[in-house]
Amino acid sequence: MDLPLLDHVFVTVDSDTYQQARDSAFLHDDYARFMVKQARSNLSGAYGSVCMAGDNTLFEFFDAAVPPLPGISGGVVLSYERPGALDEVHQRLLDRGATSIEERSVERTVEGT
Repeated sequence: MDLPLLDHVFVTVDSDTYQQARDSAFLHDDYARFMVKQARSNLSGAYGSVCMAGDNTLFEFFDAAVPPLPGISGGVVLSYERPGALDEVHQRLLDRGATSIEERSVERTVEGT
């Protein structure tokens, strides 16, 4: 059985908070690995975010004025190492009576990569 890996956590914040995080010398210089990201996703199109990275995961802020996922204010993103594992996980959840399951495969490109 494939266990999920914590890929990252994201939260949508008001524009002032987003700008403060983006421009924070403390976050950029002293707190964590830091990046302002411009990316494109097959799910949400072009978007920007402020990212802080630890050793094994990422915390990402989105601006509520231009959210990549309208109506979603935050979430936890899990990933699996083996292709096809998501289909098996989805089926296991259905077998256990889960309802309102939503799964999305996301492909994204980041400027410069």
